[in-house]
Amino acid sequence: SDFGDAPASYDPVALSPAVHDLACNNSTLRLGSNWDREWTKNTSADALGDTGDEDGIGTVTVMNSDGVPYNHVQSVSVFNNTGANAYLGGWLDYNANGLYDASEGVIVTVASSGSVQNVNLTWNSLTVSNGTPNTFLRIRLSSTLLTTSNATGWFADGEVEDYPVVSSCCPALGL
Repeated sequence: SDFGDAPASYDPVALSPAVHDLACNNSTLRLGSNWDREWTKNTSADALGDTGDEDGIGTVTVMNSDGVPYNHVQSVSVFNNTGANAYLGGWLDYNANGLYDASEGVIVTVASSGSVQNVNLTWNSLTVSNGTPNTFLRIRLSSTLLTTSNATGWFADGEVEDYPVVSSCCPALGL
């Protein structure tokens, strides 16, 4: 299986964390260059609980927390060579409440391709309150249609990765 590793509050229902099972198509459907394999869920204060395999994002975009609307864009490396569409979801906890709310999610369709694709997730006209602290981002990929309500729960294939996000107001504070 592959689990999310953000702090425990991001998977509030103990029996329904973000998890993807190893399926026969995981060699053709993944984030980054390697599918992340874990035996247990390893939450952590800095989203580094599953060391070394979070490779879907090279550089996490800084969140502008100045109260001014902007388009927050995050590039994600996706491999979908399944012969069918896959679905990429992202949840940016821009209100920093310790949950991935459905209103914080965006979903895009990823066409099948024989090579790795860089896919942008965009939160349009995002306004982050001045002084909002550092937070977290969850990325999920699956052949099953995702909705913005699917930040947690089980999927039969694909992958989930969590990342710390630096806020423009607080970069020196860490997470």
